[in-house]
Amino acid sequence: MCVAINPGSSHKDNSSTKLVVNYAPDVTIYMSSTNPSEGQPFELKCEASGVPALYTFTALTQTHGGTQIPNTHITLEGPASMSSRIVRIPTLRMDDTGTYTCSVQNGVRNVSGHLHQTAATKLMVKVSPKILTPSLKIAAATGTNTSLSVPVYAYPTLDEIALQRYDGLNISRTSEKHILLWNNTTVAADWYGTKVQVDGNLMNFTIIDLQPADFGNYTITMKNAVNVSSAVFTVVAETKPEPVTELDYHQHTLTTDSVVVTWSPGFGGGLLQIFNVLLKRTTDTDWSLAITTSEYNITLKNLQPGNEYMVKVYASNLMGNSTDSSTITFITQNINEVSSEVSSPIAGIVGGVVGGTLCLIAAIVAVIIVFRKYHITCAFAVERKDTRTDKTCNLYETSTNRLDMTDHLYSGVQGLHTDNDTAHGTVVYENTSITPTADQYELLGATGTTNREDHVHDPLRSTYSTLGESRHREPEKQSQSQNEYMNTLVR
Repeated sequence: MCVAINPGSSHKDNSSTKLVVNYAPDVTIYMSSTNPSEGQPFELKCEASGVPALYTFTALTQTHGGTQIPNTHITLEGPASMSSRIVRIPTLRMDDTGTYTCSVQNGVRNVSGHLHQTAATKLMVKVSPKILTPSLKIAAATGTNTSLSVPVYAYPTLDEIALQRYDGLNISRTSEKHILLWNNTTVAADWYGTKVQVDGNLMNFTIIDLQPADFGNYTITMKNAVNVSSAVFTVVAETKPEPVTELDYHQHTLTTDSVVVTWSPGFGGGLLQIFNVLLKRTTDTDWSLAITTSEYNITLKNLQPGNEYMVKVYASNLMGNSTDSSTITFITQNINEVSSEVSSPIAGIVGGVVGGTLCLIAAIVAVIIVFRKYHITCAFAVERKDTRTDKTCNLYETSTNRLDMTDHLYSGVQGLHTDNDTAHGTVVYENTSITPTADQYELLGATGTTNREDHVHDPLRSTYSTLGESRHREPEKQSQSQNEYMNTLVR
C-alpha cells in the first residue's frame, strides 16, 4: 500500500496493489500408520502446495531395489484443482514393501530449474516369515545324501527355525544325521507379478545316508517378531515323473504347416526328466512320436494344411514314464484361407498400379495431342445444322514411323517390370502385364503388326480408307483439311 499526504490541505490518499509470486509446489508424502503390518488397511497420501494451485501429478510409483512394482492400488486420477493423490491399500501384504515416489508440477520451475518436484518415502510392511518357493518336494535314492534349500522372507528378520519329522522327531541345527542351517542373504521374490531381489534368509537342510524312515513329511516352523508360520515339505524316493499339465497350443502361431505347443512340467521324481510329444491326425489310428525335448515350449512343423491334429505329452526319467497328459486338438490353416487373407491387399496394390499406369498413359497422350496436334489427322463428318459431330481420330503421326509415339508412351512404364518379379512371389503387383489389349491399344499401333486393318473393328475401316485418301490430296487441300480438323478439335 502507498499513502500520500498534502501538508497544506491535510488531504490524504492511498493506493494498493496485490503481488502474487508463482512458485513450484512443495511435495509431501504422508502415511496413515507409522507401524504398518500385514493384514491392516493403509493409506499413503501425496500432497502438493504451490502457486498456481493447479497440479499435474506425473508419477506415483513403487520401486524396490530400482525395480518398479506394478502396484494395482496406485492411481493418478483426479482433477487438477485437487492438491493430493491417495494410495489406498485395503489389506497390506509383503508385496507392498518398497519406496514410493510422487512427482508433481504446476508449470513453474524451482530455483534449480526443475519442473517436476518429487518426494519419496519408504514403506516397510511387517510380515510373518514367508517361504518363497512353490516346490517343497525332494527325491533321492536310499543310501545317498540329499539336501533342500528353502528361501524365506521375514520382516523383522527370523528369530528361530525348527524342524520336525512326520514321526515327531525334532531335528536340531546340527547332528550326525541332519544338518539344519540358515543364513541372511538376498533371495528372489515375486511382488505383484514382478521379480525382485529382497533381503531374506536361506534355510539349508541335509539328510545324511537316506534310509526308508527318512522318507515322508517334514514341518518347518519359523518365528520372527510378528508371528510364527509353518510349512511342510516332503522327501520321497526317486520315482517316475508326474504327468505334465496345462497342455495347450497358441492360436496365433497356427499356420498351414506348424503350431507352437506349451505345457507345465510335473514333479520329475527327483531325476532329470524329458518330454515326449505324440502327434496324429484325427483320421489316423496310431500315434507317432513328433519330438523328444527337455523344453516346455516347442514348435510342431511339417504338418499338412487343412488337417485336424491331436497332441498329447508324457514325461520320462530313469525310473520310467509318466501317464499321458490330456489331449488337445487343432486344425491347421487351409492354403486357400491364407491366400484369401493376402489377396485383398495385393488386389488393391495391383489395382493401384494398373490404374496409375493407365492414368500415366492418358496423361502422356493428352500432352502429345496438345504439343503435337498438327501431326494428328482425323476423319470425321460434320453436318452444319446438327451439333453432333461423329469423328474418329487416328493418333498416328503423319510420319512414316508410326511407332514413335507408342514407344514414347511405353518408355515411362518400362521400369515397372524386373527380371526377378516371380522369384518368390514377394512383389506380386510388379508382375502385372503392361501388354495392351487389342481393344484398347491397337489404334496406338502397339501391336507392331504390318496390316493394321486386320486388327481394326469394322466400323473403323472406313476411317482408314478416308485417311488413306486424304494423304493423296494436293498439299493445299490437305493443309486446309488439317486446319478444319484442328478447329473442330479446339471446339
